[in-house]
Amino acid sequence: MENTNPNEELSRLAYDNIETNHEVVEGESHSKSTSIRDYEIISVPEERVPTGKSEANLKNKKNTRKKGIFPMYRKISDIEPKPINWLWEDYMAKGTITLITGEPELGKSQITLNIAAIVTTGGTWPDNRKKQCKVGNVILISAEDSLEHTIRTRLEANSANMDKIYHLDGIGDYNSGNKLFNLKSNLNELETMINEINGVSMIVIDPLSAFIAGVDSYKNTDVRSMLAPLSKLAEEFDIAIVGVEHPPKSSNGKAINQVGGSKAFIAAARSAYLVSKDPQDGKRSLFLRIKNNLTSHSVGISYRLEEVILETGKISKVVWGDEPVKITADEVLAYYNRTEFQHGKESLTEWLQEELADGPKKVKDVMEEAQRQGIGKKQLRNLRKGLGIESNKTSFKGGYEMSLPDSSNIQEPEDALLKKGAFVE
Repeated sequence: MENTNPNEELSRLAYDNIETNHEVVEGESHSKSTSIRDYEIISVPEERVPTGKSEANLKNKKNTRKKGIFPMYRKISDIEPKPINWLWEDYMAKGTITLITGEPELGKSQITLNIAAIVTTGGTWPDNRKKQCKVGNVILISAEDSLEHTIRTRLEANSANMDKIYHLDGIGDYNSGNKLFNLKSNLNELETMINEINGVSMIVIDPLSAFIAGVDSYKNTDVRSMLAPLSKLAEEFDIAIVGVEHPPKSSNGKAINQVGGSKAFIAAARSAYLVSKDPQDGKRSLFLRIKNNLTSHSVGISYRLEEVILETGKISKVVWGDEPVKITADEVLAYYNRTEFQHGKESLTEWLQEELADGPKKVKDVMEEAQRQGIGKKQLRNLRKGLGIESNKTSFKGGYEMSLPDSSNIQEPEDALLKKGAFVE
């Protein structure tokens, strides 16, 4: 692919704009950079439009300033529209960043290796439309799995073309030795690798968080400044960049908040997907859209992790399901959030039942123990109500005690959404 220098392009556009309305100043030059991230441009003559002055007056006005910043602009009518170049139609586009997130042990990394196998062999995409992928090279940047024991064998299990997959081991330095690749400081080296390999269709970064040393992943400005050059690289070389991320430690349960720490992660991606357990089938997982700015297509796909026996031993691989999935990422997360809440209620109920299992106890003692367990007064009051527990005064001078009622009086909490079989696509 031809690699055009953006500085040269920006300078040409600026020169064209100035030449149209101004005199060209002799001796003016434009610097050229070898990197797509170095935007150092020596300014060309500009003129300020005086308030209330006409364009004709501007044309006749002589430029007196030779340096300084100036706006770069084009008419939208001068821009040629281009179709989206899909790697996987309606799921992952070239020239953009795609993110995959989800809890551990669900096969996020295995999905990326399955996709790498499809790309390197010209395989068929698993979305029931049976469309074939154009063959391309893949770069893997991985920090969590062993190349020899895991990545190599999983690729073999997926029948990938090993000659078309390259792993970036690190950044070599004759002066200070080898070091881990860093998204903030080593994009020039990644660009060199892309040019040397040629024909790269996809780059997998797994996980993104392992390669952002020096970046506060919860600070929007830091994340934006790190991802903007990466997005530019994807666009310049027309490559699909797929990043694997883990959900933040806490979120409000919305799918859009399941990617990284800062919202800048999800903002930089043109598409993002959640992997989750299927609430109706514990052995099946789901690949669900969180966002896709380039299409309205929102059909999810199911998959299973199945065991494959190779000469080196047993290994797992992704096997995609045949039926489309219409459940949304938000619906699945809402279900699990409700389930987790219900499990919390059940565990508190069990605690109170165990606390009173040996007979009546003073209310004061139970409340003190509840406080030590992190249970608030309102929570304890609701638990007592749900179990039908009442407090009684033992004597005129004695305090109040609480005890378990007969089992026939216990009110079991109900939640229609959590009844068996209630979760429907």
